[in-house]
Amino acid sequence: MTEPGHGHGHTTDAAAKDTRKGESTLDSGVLDLLAGIRDTVKLPLPSTADADETTWHQLMHQRIIDLHAVLAVALHPEYVAHLDPADLAADLRARTAAAPVTYTLWQPAEPIALAVATADACAVCRKPFDEADTRFDGHARHRDTPFCRACTDRCHDNEIADHRCPICAGGAR
Repeated sequence: MTEPGHGHGHTTDAAAKDTRKGESTLDSGVLDLLAGIRDTVKLPLPSTADADETTWHQLMHQRIIDLHAVLAVALHPEYVAHLDPADLAADLRARTAAAPVTYTLWQPAEPIALAVATADACAVCRKPFDEADTRFDGHARHRDTPFCRACTDRCHDNEIADHRCPICAGGAR
């Protein structure tokens, strides 16, 4: 809330007034739990191979189920009064460790900037553009980008809030 007589941005919240910008007023156990939640669902990008993408989706699904299980029990009315963020974080970390990344990680074909891609090949998979292959996941160029349709179709940006694949990072979307 803005205090009467003060400019926009002054709050009546004592914690906000007493805390320097960038510091948290949350308990360290809660911060650890939030970090555990983040680590549970933050998976590195898979290679563009279909098997790796399938494995990525299966692993993400399993980790979300684990996250839901931990939080559903912890936030149940019978248990919420005894909520221990450190125990929840430890449980999440154990479940995450039990479901490790086993797929091949995405690697750029060459250590060159996407903008320097050749005019006749995709900047991600390096396959030559095939203007006759206009399927949604084909190898024709996607609009005026340096990417083929297959690579833009594999973008996971709508599934993870902080995901930035090479296509998104290159500003093609």
